[in-house]
Amino acid sequence: MFGRSYSSIPPLRANKKKSEPRIRYLFYMFVLASLTVYFGAKRVDRKKIKTSFGSEKELDEYEQTTGIKRRTSLVSGNLAGKYKFYSVPYVEDNALVVKLQQALEPTKVKIIDPEVLIQQETEDNTRRYSFLLQDLKSKNKPLPSGLITALIRNEVSFYMNTSQGIYDTNFILKNYPRNTNEASKFETDVGYIEKVLVLKNEVLESLPKAVSDRDARSVNDVISYFETVGKADVVESLDDVKV
Repeated sequence: MFGRSYSSIPPLRANKKKSEPRIRYLFYMFVLASLTVYFGAKRVDRKKIKTSFGSEKELDEYEQTTGIKRRTSLVSGNLAGKYKFYSVPYVEDNALVVKLQQALEPTKVKIIDPEVLIQQETEDNTRRYSFLLQDLKSKNKPLPSGLITALIRNEVSFYMNTSQGIYDTNFILKNYPRNTNEASKFETDVGYIEKVLVLKNEVLESLPKAVSDRDARSVNDVISYFETVGKADVVESLDDVKV
């Protein structure tokens, strides 16, 4: 009886030794699968992309998640003397922009129009905010605070890395910024604004008719914001435009 009992033990131990590598293999496969699922979940699902942002902080968190968070001011230090920014927060037509461009020449001038940037970003699926903008447009939702500044920053960054970017350049920001939050974000993320320029009659007469009362107040707040630091000019006519 005892002989039969002891004789059965070695095969059991042998089976145990053979099963250990398989158990380790299954364990490693489980860990690998778990990591794959975890990192896969961290990626942006473009079919479920977030389009509702209650604050600028939420947009910042979205940018951090998608790997496009901005860390430092784009134009600072020595670059601040090479690239300068001039703002026209509200313009009824291009007359003021053209006059400002002429005043800034012969230094190279690049005009940045947020409406153009939004259209380009929306239509090009390879761009960072394309799917976000498409979804916002389809649902008729407003742009989250800070998004226009992000588009402008990308445009300036792209320009700086082209052959044109080797030259000193004055950037004209057309119809931007439209509120003090965007103005502050621009100076934090992109660069300092040299001057804000508006025509008095456009601000007093055209602006209230073109936008809501709230938006009109926001534009006037931008003008006041830069007036406090001596950077805003409210001119009577195009002949008064100076830089």
